[in-house]
Amino acid sequence: MVRRIADGETFITPALAADLIFEFSRPRQGTTAYELTARENAVLEHIAHGLTNREIVDRLHISEKTVKHYVTLVLQKLRVRSRTEAALLAVARGTVAGNRSGKR
Repeated sequence: MVRRIADGETFITPALAADLIFEFSRPRQGTTAYELTARENAVLEHIAHGLTNREIVDRLHISEKTVKHYVTLVLQKLRVRSRTEAALLAVARGTVAGNRSGKR
């Protein structure tokens, strides 16, 4: 384990991994995914399925600048720092199905 860390790999204990999963699945105070607008939920669903901004543009027929704006709003409303956190939270809450690929 020490050698792997020295080589630049990351190590997380199983207990810490369990704590992280638990933390991501807990409801955030004051904001839920259900408080997102319909368009924000659509963007979140595409994020959770791994689509890029460009792919979301193609699916929703809106500009890339608009997609970026919605992504910013979603991150703020869900109180997360990244698209990955938003996707994990959406899947954990059952807002979107997490095992489908949105890419075609």
